[in-house]
Amino acid sequence: VINGIVNAGGQQNQNGDENNGCDYVFRNSDFYAGTVRIRRSGRYCLGEDIVFNPKQGNIASPNRYGAWFPTDAKAYPGCDTHDDGSFALGFFAAIAIETSNVELDLKGYELRAGRRFYIQQRFFNLIEIQNAPFDFGEGPANFGQTVQRIRNVYIKNGRLGLTSHNGIHAFNVDNVGVYDLQVYDFEVAGIQFNGFNDVEIRNVDIGPSASDVPFWGYYSHGRFSLNGLSLIDRKDQKYVRFQGGRQLTLQQIYENLRDSLDIAFRAELGKTTDNDKSHKLYDLSLDMYKNPYRLPDGSTLYGMIFNSKGLAVQGFGDSDNEHREHGNKLYLENVNVDGLRLSVNEIPTLYFDRCDGYYRNEDGSTSITPVLGRFGDVFDVRRALRTQDWSHVDRGFGERNSGYSYDDIKYYGNPLSDAQIALGIFSAPFTSNWGLQAEADSSRGKEAFYRWATDSKSDGLPKCARFACNADSMFHLNKGVIGIRLDGIENVVVRNVKVKELSNESPLGSSACGSYDGPFDGGQPSGLRREGYMGADVRGISIINGGTTEFYGQCSVESVRSWYGDVIGVHLMDNAAIYLDEADDGMKFNDLECATSVSSALYGQLRDSGLSPYPNNFYDCNIKAEQLKDRRFESYPYDYTKGNIDHSGLGYIYPKDAIQGECKEVYFDDDGVKRRRFF
Repeated sequence: VINGIVNAGGQQNQNGDENNGCDYVFRNSDFYAGTVRIRRSGRYCLGEDIVFNPKQGNIASPNRYGAWFPTDAKAYPGCDTHDDGSFALGFFAAIAIETSNVELDLKGYELRAGRRFYIQQRFFNLIEIQNAPFDFGEGPANFGQTVQRIRNVYIKNGRLGLTSHNGIHAFNVDNVGVYDLQVYDFEVAGIQFNGFNDVEIRNVDIGPSASDVPFWGYYSHGRFSLNGLSLIDRKDQKYVRFQGGRQLTLQQIYENLRDSLDIAFRAELGKTTDNDKSHKLYDLSLDMYKNPYRLPDGSTLYGMIFNSKGLAVQGFGDSDNEHREHGNKLYLENVNVDGLRLSVNEIPTLYFDRCDGYYRNEDGSTSITPVLGRFGDVFDVRRALRTQDWSHVDRGFGERNSGYSYDDIKYYGNPLSDAQIALGIFSAPFTSNWGLQAEADSSRGKEAFYRWATDSKSDGLPKCARFACNADSMFHLNKGVIGIRLDGIENVVVRNVKVKELSNESPLGSSACGSYDGPFDGGQPSGLRREGYMGADVRGISIINGGTTEFYGQCSVESVRSWYGDVIGVHLMDNAAIYLDEADDGMKFNDLECATSVSSALYGQLRDSGLSPYPNNFYDCNIKAEQLKDRRFESYPYDYTKGNIDHSGLGYIYPKDAIQGECKEVYFDDDGVKRRRFF
């Protein structure tokens, strides 16, 4: 620790004048060892453009121990055991503000991740306002920390560029200001706050999002799994005998995973060697990891998200807001969200609860314990099949897919899935829960899963297994593209905020779960009822609970499109309403279009096969206002004129005639022409 900062003393200014009042000025040399941890109050500045690329590995061995990953557990707790410390999953931020009363002035410079670090560390924020990436007991690992509330932090005047997660992430904070920034090239959100009181954001441009994403989430899972395997003694003859009689030692599993990651890394950088091309895993490595769409593939892409206390990875309104500091007092002024593009990799996730006799939880919900790896990573059974069979599961079963059945699903394996199974057998999982099941239920179905994957006599997937759809590679609920999300936030004032050019380019939902409409019949447990697949949707602004959000000045949602899903300009749910100042022109909506890539032929196929309106439905609304409890009615969402359903905005929008909510469903007439009709 130097002057309250780990691994970065910075250029100390003794008299406070020579560096324009900055107590410390950071340069690239301060970041060579890793995250700058600000642990003393003061005014900090950048002295040049910063490219964060610490602990650099090399092309020959990019996934060796310590490459782009901390190894000094004293400076970066948890990095040595991948457990019980803030850095259990590596450098989670370039700058971590861990104390109150801090000003960070970028001085017009850019802070971004280096390309190679960005490839290798897929769990990263440029600026974190906390001493860990998640609060205690949350997230995909045991971060083991005690979090203190941080107050009076101000970030201003510069550019935040390439990052695999967020530009700015904060939780458990009070009185934070973000001013005069450009935030772009992110994969989760430009700005994210979870649990806060009094946040002000002014003169900020968000977007475009990252558009050169190298790999699917499988690569990140491989990196973390490799670190997990490194902790297990591989010198003795530990081995796994997989289905079909294939037997590998733990050392062979480790080497296969490492080699596959190395091959993919070099290919991405144009450094493929002759040895790579002749390697038995060459083709599989590229097919397995390479992202062909080069867009973010996670569950949701945000411009900005403000969530009450807790994680925002599951359903709308899932986080509690029982106290003022959970989500209160937000002011947004002169903010533009522009240019978000997403292509979700939906993963039909296996669970085996019924194999152990578990059908329902005590609350009546379906018992779903997803098959996850040691780091919360979903086991993707599709990629565990032969390469030529990867697409079969998504086409469904039975008549929909030429009689394809569970009997045809036999474990073939790949370097990642082999490692996930080996880690499950030879190492204890983290004690965290992922918000889906209590820890006591975490073993449901696991024996049946391992028996299927490792039994040389297995004839296929057991009939008691099931799939849950509408989730990503971490079993987070797919929600698509959302310009601004306000979830349980009270006392919100918005002035001159524009959301535009949002594009969800995700494919149709998987057919593995049939015609499910929500969490009770095949969908992810946190999904909305009577909504089906949500990963292809777009919401300009999403608001749930929190009371009335006030809008002033020029506010708009424009040019919002989905290739295969729904589009909603402003979505108001439960205890949420908006006030539009009569002195202004109100909120403007323009060019909102759903199902832009749905043809007449495709529409007919989906309807004939029972895959529309659920899980794939197509409608667009300028404003959609609803009580989520109304989704229990069978008429939802295609007839708002019957029963207790009225989503016109009456009772949600003030003054009451300021905007009339309108929703239109896409259909095709007898001539195959795409039409829209009110519903």
